[in-house]
Amino acid sequence: ENIFGGKSDVFTLGLILIELCIYMDDDKAKEVFNDCRRGIMNDILKNLPDVAAVMSWLTNVDATKRPNSGEILNHPFFNGN
Repeated sequence: ENIFGGKSDVFTLGLILIELCIYMDDDKAKEVFNDCRRGIMNDILKNLPDVAAVMSWLTNVDATKRPNSGEILNHPFFNGN
C-alpha cells in the first residue's frame, strides 16, 4: 500500500477532527498539529480521553498503524456503538 495515498489522508482526517472537537486559535492549532507530526498527543485533549485515543490512532506517525476507511467506519467512535 502506498503510504502517501489513503494513509496520509487518514492523518489529515485526524487533524481536521481535532480541530472540530476543540476550539483553538492559530498558534495553538500549529502547536497541536506539530505535536501530532512528532507522534505526541497534545494536552489540549486531556479532558477528552476517547477523542485523544481515536486521534492518536488516526495520526499515528507510523502510517502502517493508521486505520483504513473501513476500520474507521466500524469504530464505535464513528458509528455510534
